[in-house]
Amino acid sequence: MFLMFWLSSASVALGKNTLKINVSGLNAPLQTAVSNRLNTGALSYGKNITEEAIQDFYANAPETIRKALQPYGYFKSNIQSHISQTESTWTTSFQVDPGPPIRIGLLDVKILGPGKDNHALQNYLATKFPLKQGDVFQSERYNQAKDDLFQIAINKGYIKATLVKKEIQIDLKNYTAKIIIYLDTGPRYYFGTVTFNTTPFNQAFLHRFIHLDPNEPYSSAKLLELQKSLANSHFFKEVFITPDFNNASDYHVPLKVDVTVPKAKQYTLGVGYGTLTGMRFTAGFNWRRVNDRGHHVSTQIKASSILKGIATTYYIPGNDPLTEQYTLGANIQKYTPSNGQSFSETLSAGYTKNLKHWHRGITLSYLNSTDNVNQTLSAPTDSHRALLYPTLSLSHTKVDDLVYPRHGSSINLILQGTSQYLLSTTSFVQGIAKGKYIFSPTPKGRVILSGQLGYTVVNNVQKLPLPLLFVAGGYGTIRGYKPTLFGPGKYLEVASVEYQHEIHGNWNGAVFYDTGTASNNFGGPYHAGYGVGVIYRSIIGPISVYFSRAKDIPPGKEGVSVDFSFGADL
Repeated sequence: MFLMFWLSSASVALGKNTLKINVSGLNAPLQTAVSNRLNTGALSYGKNITEEAIQDFYANAPETIRKALQPYGYFKSNIQSHISQTESTWTTSFQVDPGPPIRIGLLDVKILGPGKDNHALQNYLATKFPLKQGDVFQSERYNQAKDDLFQIAINKGYIKATLVKKEIQIDLKNYTAKIIIYLDTGPRYYFGTVTFNTTPFNQAFLHRFIHLDPNEPYSSAKLLELQKSLANSHFFKEVFITPDFNNASDYHVPLKVDVTVPKAKQYTLGVGYGTLTGMRFTAGFNWRRVNDRGHHVSTQIKASSILKGIATTYYIPGNDPLTEQYTLGANIQKYTPSNGQSFSETLSAGYTKNLKHWHRGITLSYLNSTDNVNQTLSAPTDSHRALLYPTLSLSHTKVDDLVYPRHGSSINLILQGTSQYLLSTTSFVQGIAKGKYIFSPTPKGRVILSGQLGYTVVNNVQKLPLPLLFVAGGYGTIRGYKPTLFGPGKYLEVASVEYQHEIHGNWNGAVFYDTGTASNNFGGPYHAGYGVGVIYRSIIGPISVYFSRAKDIPPGKEGVSVDFSFGADL
């Protein structure tokens, strides 16, 4: 069986006979509606359509066309039809004049019951109701109007609302439509008591997740939003919220929340390799439940030719565990970029607040660092530096998939600094901006645009600890160069464009171009790297291999560098 649609004609091959259907005289929406209805009718005769069936289809087609036009407000259509035969091909043609559209003559919409004066319902009728007297009647708008009205009532606590009357009366004599919609809200219901099942968390902590006022109208949409928020938090694995309508008391609906929690301990591992860096490892341990009040701790160990260190963060949930938390952190690391080395210890305390896709934070850190910087900065050997400084951060992330997004964006803004009069060896102000934008121009293609910009204001760069200076080069900044080849410096400028294309299944190929620098002079000169890559989309994230070459290093001097990464970002 073969079926093909045109804007003005269609052909249906059924068995030995072929039926062609031509429709003209209609605009695009009406043409589509009529063509779909006629072709559905033709296919209903089965795979082997007979001449008798074709004649029957032709005889019934005008009525089929009229019914297809009526939902759009056309009740006086005029149809001229013609049929012809050439061997086994039958051609039916229909010239359609839809006639004048019928208009709404009377609109009778009423809200009845205790919620008749509800602001949301009355505001919808006054400002957003899609039907108006004198408009062309369209059944789609009529259905939207009654469905929206009903849904607003349900979400405002009128869970037993009913459409007691919903009618469309067509007066062909006066050629007008009368629409009647009566909604009886019934009594208003409210959120009742909330109970949780038994979990490793204490009940007082669990109830901090619930911000439903006992006098707040019951809303299934709000419950669904709460359920999603709880399920997306790291505290719970699965969440089910069940309203108990049968035991509602004084119009208050009790809620039962059943949650399952993930395993108390989680381990992560990342492995990478680069021809210019050697092996890279990360290992992580998360203790998700230190106590029954939601405290948790995470530890991460990193080891590479550039960075070796261990960092631990202790998390304390705030008043609303879904949106706020306090942190205490400690970090010890040995940092050896191309132009120096540093051993540092950091203690920090912070507070973070989330609002939808936005993440805000403030952290106070004490950094104690012993640095040995390359003489290009004329710095003394083994200089001791100590800073007590606050950091303000603001980030926004929105993606369609956390593991392998096809559309999304992220931005991270950081502002930090201190004064030498506040337990610090120098004064500085530093701003950092990082951004990434991902879009998919084709079903199999993905473009990744990213950039980093860092700017530091400091009187004497030699007194700034090495971990606070910028470096560039290698995976994550400018591929094709030795990691941290450029810098350390006060300024960072990096940009990258990468195109990935699906080769087969979860396998993707990539081409990229990176450019930028890190130095004490803002505005270049810039360096560039380019290359290709292969990425496999696994359930734990991308497994990638990149082959890179530095643009401004003569071919053969350092050759092509290779970077492999698996698991966590290194």
